[in-house]
Amino acid sequence: MKKLLPLLLLSLGLIACSEKEPELDYSIIDGKFYTSEGEIPIGCFAQLMVEVNGDNTIASIYLNWNSLRGCIDANFPYPGGNEKEVGPYTIEEKLDGHKYKLKVCQKVGGSIGSYCDKIIVQFAYRDYVRKEFVIKNVLVLDKLGEWE
Repeated sequence: MKKLLPLLLLSLGLIACSEKEPELDYSIIDGKFYTSEGEIPIGCFAQLMVEVNGDNTIASIYLNWNSLRGCIDANFPYPGGNEKEVGPYTIEEKLDGHKYKLKVCQKVGGSIGSYCDKIIVQFAYRDYVRKEFVIKNVLVLDKLGEWE
């Protein structure tokens, strides 16, 4: 029994070490998200919003890219929308595992005036296979759901 105790403690220590969150290429400065490539544009978050008409079709956004442009340096970070009518977003709560509760608002036409969506997002790395079958690690922003 005395010989098993050190082994058990060592095993528990290794398990605890293996559960650490990985280092991801993002940070929060003055309430905004940044990567090594710069500030994440509001349009990247706006793509994850449920549309006023109820469309909920985008689940993940490529933020950084190794050989092509991701949302951060895209020509149009909010395709199909007007990025000037969105924002600002607010980080309402930080959760475990690189997850956040965000509130993202945008101006809309008509009597509504503006619309806000409360989304849960998670930063993660995702493998991306290119034509050359080389797997690249790409930072993504995943929409996990909504909160109230």
